[in-house]
Amino acid sequence: MPKLQIFCLVGITALLQAALLHAGQGLVIDTDGMLWDIDLTTGAYTNPRETFRSDCPSCSPFQFGGALELDSEGNLYGMNRNSLYLINADDGEVQPIGTLGTQEYFPGGLAWDDSTSTMFGSHIAIPNTNDVVRHLTEVNLNTGQATSVVGNLFHTPHMAGLSFDNSGNLFSLWLYYLGTNKALLRLDKTNGQVLQSISLSGESIDGTLAGMDFDPDTNTMYIAKRPSNFSSPASLYTVNLDTGFLSLVGTYDEPIRATSLVIFPDLNGDFNSDGLVNGADFLKWQRGESPNPLSASDLADWQANYGISASLVSSVNYVPEPSTVLLVAMATVFGFSTRRSL
Repeated sequence: MPKLQIFCLVGITALLQAALLHAGQGLVIDTDGMLWDIDLTTGAYTNPRETFRSDCPSCSPFQFGGALELDSEGNLYGMNRNSLYLINADDGEVQPIGTLGTQEYFPGGLAWDDSTSTMFGSHIAIPNTNDVVRHLTEVNLNTGQATSVVGNLFHTPHMAGLSFDNSGNLFSLWLYYLGTNKALLRLDKTNGQVLQSISLSGESIDGTLAGMDFDPDTNTMYIAKRPSNFSSPASLYTVNLDTGFLSLVGTYDEPIRATSLVIFPDLNGDFNSDGLVNGADFLKWQRGESPNPLSASDLADWQANYGISASLVSSVNYVPEPSTVLLVAMATVFGFSTRRSL
């Protein structure tokens, strides 16, 4: 084996042993149909990209916002007022799955139940101009069809988020329209009944639009929101589930109007935050598009976790076996060497 290959192999192996964790990342969609990465440590928004259809690059199904959620395979789903879509988190391209049903809906949130492999949704349905019904639904990921678990869930409050914690409890963020009643509701997923109401206090989150999700690594609830003032900055909060106290994480100067927040599990090497470590992440590293400054440790993260999904990382404490790491490193080194010799 040439000395250069031996040197590279030893160096990469050492880097694999000292690979650093990437900070937790969230993804937000706003009322303009834009996807934003959000830093869970500072509240800063970065990397805006428009959602679009492949047959119409200037068209977005999420011009008025929508709801986002990941399933256990790392697939990102989006729901607008009447349909369900698959979304490429990297570039914003959407693929239609199907319509929710016959009624006119406004999305409140999506939440994946890992214990039953079921996607739940909260919807504001308007059967006619004089009636408003809030539904908790089960959403078929193959057809997009939403089946109501219970109708008339609430009459006037605005459901601005839906998420399961790590213990399988279903929560909804409840914001009274332009009012002061704000709470987290723990719901019975079988019938939609409110099991617990946790009043929110601390930081003010006036308004109606928000995104809410649990960090699967820490079981911390986050709320991404812009206050009701149209010129107010976007803010990120954490919530104490015992007291309902809101703590400000940070603000972003632009008045981004978030309608949904989804948090990816920490996954080393997942540079495009799609829940998978694959060739697309290596291309981003190679092009200098990694979320951290281009470094050898980024490459080591990618090599160590190649082929791993966020669902595996969130369900088990996965540590690559040394033999697997060495095989990947060796394949990479020989691949580089072969390419240089051609």
